[in-house]
Amino acid sequence: MTGARTGPLSDVLRRPLRDASDTALLASASPLVLREAVLALAALDDPTPTRLLGTGDALDALVDDFAAATRAADLRANDGLELRRVDDATLPSVVVADETVTTVAALPGGEDVALESDDGGAVARARDALEAAARGADPYEFSAPAYAAMLDRLGRDVDEGARADAEAVLDADVRIRRSAGDLDEVDLFILLAARNDAQLYTLSGWAEAVGIASRATISVRKRRLEDSGLVATEKVPTDVGRPRQQLTLGDDDLRDATPTDVVRTARGVLGRPDP
Repeated sequence: MTGARTGPLSDVLRRPLRDASDTALLASASPLVLREAVLALAALDDPTPTRLLGTGDALDALVDDFAAATRAADLRANDGLELRRVDDATLPSVVVADETVTTVAALPGGEDVALESDDGGAVARARDALEAAARGADPYEFSAPAYAAMLDRLGRDVDEGARADAEAVLDADVRIRRSAGDLDEVDLFILLAARNDAQLYTLSGWAEAVGIASRATISVRKRRLEDSGLVATEKVPTDVGRPRQQLTLGDDDLRDATPTDVVRTARGVLGRPDP
């Protein structure tokens, strides 16, 4: 049987990954395909273990997206995802799961098409080819905090409101790039902490503990956001030692804005267009 489905990339990828009962293999030279595959797996209640093969550039772009990187780290921590680097720019976008092989291609106008076959010979050849490529490929290593553990600790250590805001932003179509020069995860969490009037000390401790940034980096970034007028601080007395700094938004109009709008406004103020 051969069939075709069209629709958003997330939809055409979700079906073969959702229905798989054994280890799935997915290959692509497209950063977008890899990103949507990771997000589709992360959204499943019980995702099947998946081996993702990508080119170096595609994998680099995948983990430069903070939302995708943290979910990939989450899947990896639960033995649900393996990334391998394949040096082949012609790598097709293909999924082999159980007894089907699915190829994915973009269509004009923003939709994608998935061609699915359960022909035993085609499935076997596709699986053999991807497994051979995986055996000859190097594991792709990356550093990112695991999504669920990161947010759980944010709620415990910093503020439950900041946790809810972070989840809203990372679930929305708001790209947080980890590469230099863009509004990144460090700026994001300072802004969301300020939106919830959290203390700089607790935010810095959390960020260092989960591997987001050092206390020194948080301090430097906080000053930059202060200089831009996006963030302000107020001193809060403590029983022992120096007063702590409470973060707050520097623009009162942002207090009623959604978390995603705060991030988009910050991008505009910092002169970084929304990707």
